[in-house]
Amino acid sequence: DRRHRMQHAVLLDLQEGGRLDKDSNSQSQSASLVLKGFAWVSLATYLIQFYYKLSTRKGMFMLNPCHTNVLIMSYLALKPTTRSTKIIYLCWETWLFGPMLSLVFPHLAGLGNQLEVTFALNQVFVYYLEHILIIPVGVVLLQFRYGLQLPTLRDQFLGFATVTLYQYVLLMPTSRLSMANLNFTLCHSHADPAYDAFGYHYFLLGCFYLNFFSYIIRLILYPGRALISFMLRVKQKPE
Repeated sequence: DRRHRMQHAVLLDLQEGGRLDKDSNSQSQSASLVLKGFAWVSLATYLIQFYYKLSTRKGMFMLNPCHTNVLIMSYLALKPTTRSTKIIYLCWETWLFGPMLSLVFPHLAGLGNQLEVTFALNQVFVYYLEHILIIPVGVVLLQFRYGLQLPTLRDQFLGFATVTLYQYVLLMPTSRLSMANLNFTLCHSHADPAYDAFGYHYFLLGCFYLNFFSYIIRLILYPGRALISFMLRVKQKPE
C-alpha cells in the first residue's frame, strides 16, 4: 500500500508538471501572438507616416530617429529572443528619450499648414499614435519577451553610442547634402527648452545632456516595469 501511494503521488506530480508546462506554453504562445499583432500595427503606422511624408514632399524625414525606433521595435517584437536581439533591445532602450521628449515637447510645425484641415489633423493623430506605440505600449509589451534589467551606466553609454553614431554619421551628412533639417542637425527645435540655456554650444552639449536624460528616463520607467514583472510572476505562480 505504501509503495502504491508513492507511485500515485509521483504520477500526480508528473501530471501537475505537465499541466504547468502546458499552461506556460499557452501563455508563451499568447504573448507571441500579441507581440506579432503589435509589430504589424506599428509597421502599418510607419507606412501611414511614410505616405504623409511623401504627400507633403518630406519623405527624407522618415530617417528621423522616432521613425527608425518603430522599425527597431517591430523587429524586436517579431524576432525570437537571442543574444543579438538582447543587445539590440538594450540599445533600443537608450533611444526612448526621443519619443518621450516628442510627447512632452511635441514639434508639430508644418503639420497644421496644410490646405486640408482633415489631412493635417490626421497627421497630428498619427504623430501621437506612433510615439505612444513606442512608449509606453512598446516598452511594456517587449518586456514580456526580453525581461527586465536595472539600467547601468555601462549599457547606457554603449547603447547611447548608437544614437550618437546615427545622428552624426548618417543624419548630419544627409542633412548637409539635402538641406533637410533631420532630427534638428542643422538648426535647433523651438520646442526644446535647452537651447536657451546652451545657446551656441547646443549641438555639442546636447550629446551629453541627452545621454543623461536618456538614462534618467530609463530609471524613471524602471519601478513601473518592475511592478509589472512582479504582477506577472504572482499571476503565473501555481496555486
